[in-house]
Amino acid sequence: MTPYYDSLTEQYLSECTQLKRSYNTYSFYRLLLALAILVCLYLVVVSGQWMYLPVFAVLFILFVGCVKKHSAILRKKKLTENLATINREEARFLAFRETPFDAGTRYADSAHFYTYDLDIFGKDSLFQHLNRTATYIGEVKLAESLQAPFAQEEVLHRQEAIRELSARTEWRQGFAARGRLMKDSETGYQKLLDWSESRENAVGKAATFLAFLLPALWIAVMAACLLGWISWKWILPLVTANLALTGTQLSKIKGERIDARNVAETIGHYGVLLKEIEKEPFSSVHLKRMQEVLQQKSAGNELSRLSRLFLKLEGINFGLGALVLNGTLVYHVHVLNSLLRWKRAHAGDLRRWLEILGETEALNSYANFAFNNPAYAWPVLTSAMEIEFEDMGHPLIPESLRVNNRVVLRPDNFMILTGSNMSGKSTFLRAIGVNRVLAGAGAPVCAGTARIHLLPLLVSMRQSDSLSSGESYFFAEVKRLKAIMDQLERQPCLVLLDEILRGTNSDDKQAGTIGVIRKIISRPVPGAIATHDLSVCRLADEYPDRLENKNFEVEMINGELAFDYKLRDGVCRNKSATFLMKKMGII
Repeated sequence: MTPYYDSLTEQYLSECTQLKRSYNTYSFYRLLLALAILVCLYLVVVSGQWMYLPVFAVLFILFVGCVKKHSAILRKKKLTENLATINREEARFLAFRETPFDAGTRYADSAHFYTYDLDIFGKDSLFQHLNRTATYIGEVKLAESLQAPFAQEEVLHRQEAIRELSARTEWRQGFAARGRLMKDSETGYQKLLDWSESRENAVGKAATFLAFLLPALWIAVMAACLLGWISWKWILPLVTANLALTGTQLSKIKGERIDARNVAETIGHYGVLLKEIEKEPFSSVHLKRMQEVLQQKSAGNELSRLSRLFLKLEGINFGLGALVLNGTLVYHVHVLNSLLRWKRAHAGDLRRWLEILGETEALNSYANFAFNNPAYAWPVLTSAMEIEFEDMGHPLIPESLRVNNRVVLRPDNFMILTGSNMSGKSTFLRAIGVNRVLAGAGAPVCAGTARIHLLPLLVSMRQSDSLSSGESYFFAEVKRLKAIMDQLERQPCLVLLDEILRGTNSDDKQAGTIGVIRKIISRPVPGAIATHDLSVCRLADEYPDRLENKNFEVEMINGELAFDYKLRDGVCRNKSATFLMKKMGII
């Protein structure tokens, strides 16, 4: 994939060079036309040479067209620069594992049943490897999809949607490039939702009537003055009345403002992105359903209109301009009424529209992941309570370093996993967990084939003590185990445990571990537990129909430790700790 992204990067950089030339050319044309307009204006107004008025009009029209073309080239240039950056980042990510994407550290939660233990969030996490979102709600939707599995039918719809988007590389990248044109934030997003859910500051019927009557009177009086029918002194009372009417609605105008020009511009970008979703000919059920919701009320156009209304309302702060517009046309009262009509018609839809935008960004992130890993398997969802992977590995380990294994987990073969330090036990358990998380989100998994029952996932691999709460490491782990047991009382789950009860003495740890295993296998629960205590493995003799021993072995070759990270049957035989400590001169 790296050559593919390198090729696209070169293509877009070449386009950027051409667009820069065009941009500079139109900048020169704008300057020439502006100078020509000033000369004509001088000839018409100062010198009184009215014959140049048509020339002035033509030049002005050409200048407006030039400005629009100049702005369009600038937008396309920025978009193309973003496309070049996107492809450069993907190439470097695949080649060097560079991750310039947000790590989602804010979503890390040590109390969650698996995200903290499996490195779902944080530096070099699954989230960071997946994340290609540009909006706040897109990031939230991606995070939510990793925190709990969807229902089986929805997972199947998500798989279909991700497959479709994976094949639409140009559309995905164009959508992401447009997303990067905006500066979105949680603050702006929340301000918009708060505005949509706030009480309406309605303009009274009398004020609305006067907002049409007074400007009409002003226009009539202005025309009469120009025709010489009446004195210009009648203008001032009408201007004063218009400003007074605007003043009576000033608190309502300020109450409807979001108080941030950037937020209004961001809404405009939301509209652009929603239009992209609306017009794309999708075929998958999930994407079409979301698209239909947007198309029912032309959500993209409506958000673009809302952006323009907010920008117009923001003009109340523009001193002299605001005085002129409101003194003649009661402009901002009309803008306020338009904004309130929009609010009545669409405020109830706004949250859903933005959630669709976020969901599309999250699906695009998974589609990018699928495109970058074409050999990954799309899991077959099964009703049988089992998890089966052929050639399974950890998706965050580069392919050149990854060692894959066959894994079968059922209620009748709960796995006791042994192996020396650094042999790969923890990575193996995390690989099972991370792939189950991907499957639950509708994404492909790092395996040759996969059959998965979407059981809730319970993990205890990395507990921490808390000085602030006075909670020890051991107590934190015991609390996690209690929570796991409580969950198993309610429903079957997939359980992954790694060297539990490390905070106590060896006898206590052994007894506790055996007790936990006995409790778990008293229910139909698939899963695995890693342990260094070989005596725990004897439980498989006591429960041959419920437990099985697996191991990762280490060998000493030419005086060096050698790990092959291959899963084997039985209990591990070799040890590495003493050998390594002797080799390093510790003992």
